[in-house]
Amino acid sequence: MTIFKKTNGSSPSLPTSQTSRTQGTPGTSQPGTSAPSSQTQAPTPSSSTPPQKDAFGKKTGVTESTPLLGAPSTNPKDTQRAHEQLQSNPRKPIYAPAKETSQHRENKFYKDGSENENIHTVIYKSATPADSIGWSQREFFEKLGDHRHPVGSLERNAEQEYLLANMPKGALHEAAQIANKTGVGIAVRGTGLLAHMGIESGSPTKAQEFKNKTSKETDLWLCDAMTFGDVGAVVHYDPRTTGTAKDASLPPIPGREPKQEWQQFVDTAWSAKRAHIEQSRIPQLESLTRKGKVSPPTDEKQWAQLKGQFESRLAEFRDEDSHYREGGPYAKHVSLQGPFIHLKERPGEHMYGDHDLFAFTTGGFGKLTLDNTPQLRDVQKALQEADTFQAQHGGIWNWQPQEKSHEAIKAKIMGAHSPPSGEPLVYVQPGGAVSAAFYIPADPSTQTEERLVSAWDAPNATKWLESTHSGAELLKKQNPTS
Repeated sequence: MTIFKKTNGSSPSLPTSQTSRTQGTPGTSQPGTSAPSSQTQAPTPSSSTPPQKDAFGKKTGVTESTPLLGAPSTNPKDTQRAHEQLQSNPRKPIYAPAKETSQHRENKFYKDGSENENIHTVIYKSATPADSIGWSQREFFEKLGDHRHPVGSLERNAEQEYLLANMPKGALHEAAQIANKTGVGIAVRGTGLLAHMGIESGSPTKAQEFKNKTSKETDLWLCDAMTFGDVGAVVHYDPRTTGTAKDASLPPIPGREPKQEWQQFVDTAWSAKRAHIEQSRIPQLESLTRKGKVSPPTDEKQWAQLKGQFESRLAEFRDEDSHYREGGPYAKHVSLQGPFIHLKERPGEHMYGDHDLFAFTTGGFGKLTLDNTPQLRDVQKALQEADTFQAQHGGIWNWQPQEKSHEAIKAKIMGAHSPPSGEPLVYVQPGGAVSAAFYIPADPSTQTEERLVSAWDAPNATKWLESTHSGAELLKKQNPTS
């Protein structure tokens, strides 16, 4: 197996979709916004669309002369700041051929045919953004969200807060540029806020074959070897221990079938773990609790939620541990450092969750499309080579798992982005439109196809709103007595 193979040092030549350029009239502005005359709006949900047409309107694009995305802020101070940053450290365009040797290397874990033949990489060398995209592209970020809600409204603010908490600004802007260039919609699973700094600093991102999840605040209660600064990194540990990857003195973890025996094993292991958390871990993290960074379980509902995370890590450890041990397929490529998986090519550096592509859309709002075309493979390659986005695999919607445990992973992921309890996807469309969207499975009883819909078109789904300040204010305003 070739460990690392350098790429040719140039960005892919992206196809220009005919649907992304038009000689016609720009799209209609949504209420509360005023679209520039030279740029159309991406298709958005519309209740007034006739039934025989796409429920989300016709797809529109941009004219040949239109800049890719929002212009810099018109505020003189912002413009001057961005100019000074670009002069001191100019930012390399995504589509310009690289003048130096490529900083990206091909994924050494690629298995032909196992993942729909998608393109993958593991980032070898840091590619830190040269300037703050938040300053140089303020107009783009100010217009995030569903255009049916005016900029500055609680609804628009809530959606913007959700989007920015789920993807670093640099990655968001890169995806929007690529969507605009190719006429392809890009749906992405959110990335934890605490992983943003690691991603933006150029740390390696998780290759698709690694099924271990990135760490969350709850892992601090289950893994004594983690600190708050480690949250967001990819971890692999036996939650029965205090944080080492493996403890030979512990009994082996059984299979999850039969379910009764598995549940008995989990209950026994959790009883011991909970006692350790109460007696040792809560006192250890007292300073973080005082600062409001973490919150220990205080009632049985919260303890039950933590138990669920414990069980998930237990099953994950059982399913994935052999892959990293001697004789396993990844043993010669990685080393286990406590609860962390480190690439041997990047010793001492944590891996962070990549931006998980969910699916691509073409032909209208939310219309899912397979990724097995040359055009979409080039879109994937562009997302792979983008400095901050660093895509590691194709859309989960296209994934054809070969193992039962991975089939369960896919089913869980798909369900995690459906209403009413799921988390919306970050949906980037041509024309600079970025919104929150749910995945709706196919329903044979109503003969409806699976699709993406605006998060606002699932009014009973409010969990995502509760995760934002403006969303919480909106719900409070709508239900003042609750």
